[in-house]
Amino acid sequence: MNNTKITFFLLIESFFCDLGNDPEIKVIYKNKVYRSRIFNFFFQLCFSLRVNSLFPMPLKRFWFKSLFKKAYHPNSKNIFIFYEWWYDSDLLRWLKRKHKDIVTVLYLDDTITQFKETVGSLSVDRLKEEFDYIFSYNVEDVEKYGFRYTSAFFSKYKEDELAKDKKSDICFVGKVKDRGDLIAKIYNKLSGSCDCNFIICSSEKTNRFPDGITIINKTMPYTEYLSNEINSNCILEILKEDTASPTFRCWEAVYYNKKLLTNWKGIRSFAYYNPGFMRYFENENDIDVSFILDKTKPDYGYKDENSPLSFVDNVKKLVEG
Repeated sequence: MNNTKITFFLLIESFFCDLGNDPEIKVIYKNKVYRSRIFNFFFQLCFSLRVNSLFPMPLKRFWFKSLFKKAYHPNSKNIFIFYEWWYDSDLLRWLKRKHKDIVTVLYLDDTITQFKETVGSLSVDRLKEEFDYIFSYNVEDVEKYGFRYTSAFFSKYKEDELAKDKKSDICFVGKVKDRGDLIAKIYNKLSGSCDCNFIICSSEKTNRFPDGITIINKTMPYTEYLSNEINSNCILEILKEDTASPTFRCWEAVYYNKKLLTNWKGIRSFAYYNPGFMRYFENENDIDVSFILDKTKPDYGYKDENSPLSFVDNVKKLVEG
């Protein structure tokens, strides 16, 4: 074996677009493993975490051989990096039997608590047996389960590839989850003095939100979500209570030099924290409107340190010693 080949098993292309620029890296996206839409439909059905948590699909093994014919590189050191939504115990056992020399890596971009909500039978001990290395962005999970820490890495889109549409002073895009009341209170406080662009993704029919908040009943494409953020002076982040690590919005503020207003308690320990451009709040009464309206543009000096390519370099160093 005279070289190392990396295969990423990812969900969608949006967050990892710069991986395709490296000839040593192959990426297999779960939403388009095959050219045929029919094949992709049945493949995703067989490997759906939610479906398999209710009823283990008997036809999964049908896909194993063709899948790894696309992924395995003979005469190379193979590192397989799985995004969590690819997780399947049968697949991993089959893979280890067929290719004993591979290195398996799991990347968790959500908390174990959230993962268990999808896979009720999830066992952390089994994860540790099945994977050679497990990386998590969540500090609490790293400390509790002995995972390796990584930031919530993702690719930076070029701003000229994103739409230039509605301008705003402050932007929030997200699901309701357990934060609906706080979203409404913040909007009511700011809407009189700021141009607010609040978008909630929810299938719930509700009258509890002010009329100025846009409610859509589908998931927003990531590029559209980013377009709303980069056309705003300030990004608003309203977190669930169980978040303990830097989030995508922290990094998006850094990537695109935007102000950030967040209720993440650890913001002052974030590597790019700047008190002039990042502010913490506990409730709507903590928010300083003048901070949102000030047009001074941040410059965080970001140099692609959080790219997936940097994560690949760290994994290779770890594996190759």
